[in-house]
Amino acid sequence: MNVLAWIVMAPVLNFATVGSAYILLSSGVHLPEMEFPSLLLLPVLAFEEEFIFRGPLTFIRPRFHVLGACVSSILFGLAHGSSWNILVQGVAGLTYCRVFFVAGKGMGGVAASACSHFLFNAAL
Repeated sequence: MNVLAWIVMAPVLNFATVGSAYILLSSGVHLPEMEFPSLLLLPVLAFEEEFIFRGPLTFIRPRFHVLGACVSSILFGLAHGSSWNILVQGVAGLTYCRVFFVAGKGMGGVAASACSHFLFNAAL
């Protein structure tokens, strides 16, 4: 499967499949015919992850923002591996939650947190 097919198909694949591809790419394992696809695939994956983990925060009351951000960040860390991932991805998730709330809840917040998520991943 070529890089263009991955980019086109990523939004329609379920999260587990896309997440598995992301974990493979970020762990240094290369999928067939994909030597440098991560920069092309990262924006799609960042948006999908932010939509899944930050999107539901749109529906919580302001007094539960801190609790929602903590739960979302813990789940975000666990989705990236073991409980040790909470230390890195969970803290990054708290940062994305902050961006989400500052930018405004809803799709604007998801887009802003997805941009920061993409920039962080691209810097790695």
